[in-house]
Amino acid sequence: MLRLPEGQPVFLRPIRPEDAADLQAGFKRLTPHDVRMRFLQSLPELSPSQAAYLTHIDYDRHMALVAIGLDPKGGTDGWGVARFVADSEGGRAEFAVVVRSDVQRRGVGSLLLDRLLAYARTRGIGQVWGDVLADNHAMLALARKRGFWIARSPEERGAMRVSKDLSALGASAQEPFA
Repeated sequence: MLRLPEGQPVFLRPIRPEDAADLQAGFKRLTPHDVRMRFLQSLPELSPSQAAYLTHIDYDRHMALVAIGLDPKGGTDGWGVARFVADSEGGRAEFAVVVRSDVQRRGVGSLLLDRLLAYARTRGIGQVWGDVLADNHAMLALARKRGFWIARSPEERGAMRVSKDLSALGASAQEPFA
């Protein structure tokens, strides 16, 4: 268990195949704005095949971490997901982060991103990159704060490409699940 800056407990763990139904339910709790910020487009729903792809990962070249908080009734509640998918050579990986609107700006995205980057480094990934909509100011600010290089995306119109060299992280880099 980890704690957010405000002291609230949050659990981070790798996503599992049995999370597919919860992932679909969680997708319904995202606002249209959240969906557009994450997927760079509108999506009406997360199909069963999309949920299967997003939860059946190999934990090496394709990794996803889920942030789980406690709901007011004492149960658990999915707050966000961060993932990377490495290229065929395994040296570079595309990453993405999504956090529900009602728990944004509390440190969930930072925690997910930091742990995902630490895990990517343990897998030998030397660089991560992602396309972020130019109006996704929160994600661009987080990327800037974490030392990402930011430029216009060569592929996505209206998006910025954020990238970070993980080999520059020293031995003091945070352990992924500590």
